[in-house]
Amino acid sequence: MESIIRGARNVKRKPGRSVGVIIIIGFSLAIFLTSSIVATSIEAQAASLEDSLGRTIVVTASDATFDSSASIDEGILNLTNNMSQVESVQTFVNEVDRSRIGEVLAQGGPPNPDALRAAVRFISGQNLSVELEGFVSEDLILVDGRMLNDSDSGSYNVLLGVDAAFSSEIGVGDSIELEGFLLNVVGLISGEVFQTNATILMSIDIAQAITGTTGFDKVVITMESIELVDDAMNFLRAEYGDELTIQTASEQQGDDIAQSIDIIGGNADLGAMAALFASLLVVGFIMVIITKERVNEIGVLKAIGLPNSKIVTQFLSESIFMASFGFVVCILVTLVAGPMMQTMLIESGSNDASSTEDESTPQQFQPGQILNPTPESSSMDSITSLEFSVDGVSILTSFGLTILIGVIGALYPILGALRMQPAQALRYE
Repeated sequence: MESIIRGARNVKRKPGRSVGVIIIIGFSLAIFLTSSIVATSIEAQAASLEDSLGRTIVVTASDATFDSSASIDEGILNLTNNMSQVESVQTFVNEVDRSRIGEVLAQGGPPNPDALRAAVRFISGQNLSVELEGFVSEDLILVDGRMLNDSDSGSYNVLLGVDAAFSSEIGVGDSIELEGFLLNVVGLISGEVFQTNATILMSIDIAQAITGTTGFDKVVITMESIELVDDAMNFLRAEYGDELTIQTASEQQGDDIAQSIDIIGGNADLGAMAALFASLLVVGFIMVIITKERVNEIGVLKAIGLPNSKIVTQFLSESIFMASFGFVVCILVTLVAGPMMQTMLIESGSNDASSTEDESTPQQFQPGQILNPTPESSSMDSITSLEFSVDGVSILTSFGLTILIGVIGALYPILGALRMQPAQALRYE
């Protein structure tokens, strides 16, 4: 106990240096703890996302493109009704409204890109009995008013994207006329991609009436378990053959998402290891300096017959005390700055993933063309919107590593000093 108390007092010998070491250890451990939490959360969310995408079957017409859709016969719903263990069936109708582009082009001269974007609106009809989605299946954010629900089926109530609302100077409670239909705006919505913000979202039967179409552009079937997916896809392919493109959502988006997840997880693991190494390096370096400063003291202690075990205990206590105070700083920094560090890690993964893709040339507008920036897959929303939380297991793991860092950082220099004979230690300068 006396050796432990002496080690604690030694921390106070040079308070400036001790505080600096404690702060460096604290920040390094905070990076380690945050990186570990992000890596663990990413792994859990990735498994959940993989299951969700694997259970989801996306059906589109084989000759459909974003700019020119093709209809899927409504008879597909009769088939899905005969499929067992179907969790939900979501139907979509989408069309691009370019009626106002002519006005922009008629003004002459090079068209203003912002004006062209404002002139493009997307008509989106969805089955309101299931959760509404934006383009590329992204989550919708309600900006004002209310969302549509099943009771709005067959009504002329619509949601208006914020870009479309701004360009039309229309808000909640106003009406908008489209192809002779008077639509009531009950809510304003936003999303991460241009198409969602420029959309008019409504009940699918109203969208079919406005666009003069029957059937659907896309049908999304979610099965209750991933084991049922192959049978369901084979059942649909046997009925439609090459007429429809039938694939899982993971086949559509899985590679890009997996790449982003791998990069984020890799960055988190690399950050954790680098931070842990930095903490160990700092403690080891400081303990080398401390040990060299006290070689004479070690010689005196050995000369008066103090066992090596007590000398080691004293120096280990000093190292562990500094590391433990660093752990307290680590927890405080993690709680305050952890969410920001998590965001940086996730953004670095997303940016690295996007940088690996071929850069496309700037789009040049041509009549009959739409401005369609390539959207990032929003199935990553569950990953990029992770809630940051510090759990007990992570804290205990970090504390255990803190003690380990203190022990390892002190052992090498002190054991080297102990190998010196007392007389040699007393003459050391």
